[in-house]
Amino acid sequence: MGASKPDGKRLQAKELIKIGVFAAIYIVVIGIAGSLAAIPVFVPLAAALVPILGGIPMMYFLTKVKKFGMVVVLSLLVGLIMFMGGMGYFSIFTTLVFGLAAECILKAGNYQNARNVVLAYAVQSMWIVGNFLPFVFTTDAFLAQQEQNLGAEYASQLSTLMPEWIVPILLVVAFLSGLVGAFIGKRLYRKHFERSGIR
Repeated sequence: MGASKPDGKRLQAKELIKIGVFAAIYIVVIGIAGSLAAIPVFVPLAAALVPILGGIPMMYFLTKVKKFGMVVVLSLLVGLIMFMGGMGYFSIFTTLVFGLAAECILKAGNYQNARNVVLAYAVQSMWIVGNFLPFVFTTDAFLAQQEQNLGAEYASQLSTLMPEWIVPILLVVAFLSGLVGAFIGKRLYRKHFERSGIR
């Protein structure tokens, strides 16, 4: 029997490397928003800043996505990095859920539909809500940790700025900001979209 042909639908080493590189770039870029979180008011604003800033590397990455799984893997890497960075485990679940939803949107457009690419990024951007879920499910423990790390005044201001009811609002903000980030990225990489056949 001859050697079996490689599965063209399976992620290869070159794609996994590409995912790792773009995940690192994405983390560095959105880290700009994260660095501002030392000022309490910038914590809820991260729901807008992360999707807008993240659109710059992610929209370029999406011009390279041709196989199912690439967005899910990148999103999970982001979730794991958030977890290791002390943001809790909720982001692991939200990156998986919204990454998978984005992947399905891309696949529905055969990875070639510009509207689907924009929508996919906006949906994927909603993973950021995972960073806010500790305010809902582990409020006391989370605020105690913030007080220990950044002081009682910081924790008190954060408690005022982040009531439980704000989380659904931030989810909507993340989606709308994702659309903005997608349009910015699409304009920056217009030629890449054309070369990739995304219309």
